[in-house]
Amino acid sequence: MHIQVLKEHESSQTPVLAVLISASGQGVFQFLMARLRKIFPNILISRILTVQEISQTEITEDLVLTTLDFNLPGHPVIKLSPILSAEDIENISSFQANFFQKKAQIFSEEFSELISEDFIFLDEKINTIGQAILFMGEKLIERGYAEEGFIESCLEREKLSFTSLESFATPHPLDVSEVKKPIIAFMRVKEELTWGKEKVRYVFLMCIKDRSIKELEQIYGTLLKIIDSSEHSILLKGSEKEILEFLTDTQS
Repeated sequence: MHIQVLKEHESSQTPVLAVLISASGQGVFQFLMARLRKIFPNILISRILTVQEISQTEITEDLVLTTLDFNLPGHPVIKLSPILSAEDIENISSFQANFFQKKAQIFSEEFSELISEDFIFLDEKINTIGQAILFMGEKLIERGYAEEGFIESCLEREKLSFTSLESFATPHPLDVSEVKKPIIAFMRVKEELTWGKEKVRYVFLMCIKDRSIKELEQIYGTLLKIIDSSEHSILLKGSEKEILEFLTDTQS
């Protein structure tokens, strides 16, 4: 996933994905679904499942809605009346408010857990893309986070298209098999360097694998919010500890 691709999809609010679970299929839910669509246009019903189908499929939606009495460990479940009562509307509204509040956080946990003070490098004298990737890549290889071919794979990726956007670059390997353990390294270069058509001051080297599409969206979505933010003073002037605290603050 390239951060510029994600940027193209950020103009509209991400809907809440919900699954409806019934005892006997779609018929009983038609009136309920019509009410949900009218009152909660930002909730997208992705599918309807019967109770029997639950054990045969993976639940990936953000919310489970049902008229039945049951719990689904690891998933938020809201029980509804067939007519969608005032209490149901209040419960869904509360969930939706919390959902969008979490989405609005600048730093997702999926991103912050990959940041380490050991991989924050400040004011390095770097003049080229190759030097930037070599410097950071060697640190990852030395400390057991990447395979020997990691650096070359990142350089090959840059040949396809530059990973720079405004004053940031997010290089990553073309082949994720070169990643041993996931980590995101950050570097602030001493002077801006030319990265494609951009002048880059900040580099996030993405050493990531074994993440779901949803987790990758959270990670790259956080990067995009950092890039789009008008406040870069901590990245520009902060110490390693200050930048660590900044990038791992999931409550922002």
